[in-house]
Amino acid sequence: MTLFIARVSNNRRFPDRDGFSIAILSMRRAVAGAGQNLRMVVKRPRLLFLALQREVTRLEGEHISAIARTTNEVGETPVQIIQLETDLRAVADELIDLQERRIAAQHAFK
Repeated sequence: MTLFIARVSNNRRFPDRDGFSIAILSMRRAVAGAGQNLRMVVKRPRLLFLALQREVTRLEGEHISAIARTTNEVGETPVQIIQLETDLRAVADELIDLQERRIAAQHAFK
């Protein structure tokens, strides 16, 4: 199966921003032209047409899944930062407490 490079109207190549854009656009183009061009080339155009449709759907699903995973990870980052700040404050408070106890112990032994 050959993938075509998608082009915009002014013949500039699409940048492959997320790894899926070119593949999805290429498959869409192949599926769109399949009904006309494949009848002449392939003995079973319907099967190839359906296979192309399945591949487009699979690639779009992977694309949506990757976006959802990334969005989820971005959303979790502030929560992780807040948790780390809370842990850091707890450690700082414990350090201050230990320093006060050390100073009190030094005064007790003088």
